Amino acid sequence: MAARITSDLSVGISAEIAAALEMATEFTGVKSSTYARIALTEKLCREGFLIHPGAARLEKSPLKNEIKSQAAI
Repeated sequence: MAARITSDLSVGISAEIAAALEMATEFTGVKSSTYARIALTEKLCREGFLIHPGAARLEKSPLKNEIKSQAAI
């Protein structure tokens, strides 16, 4: 399986954000880079710059038409 991550992004964060991120990653068990990637993906999707990867797979799914037809009922 090919790697899905194709580049790295370096961001500066404050001590307060670093502490909150450390707490969040300890609580969730998710790596800090994964936590940040999830947050970025969610915000980009909310603002309409990105189609969520899960929604993109749904677009290609044969169930999409069935879901739309059920919503019309």
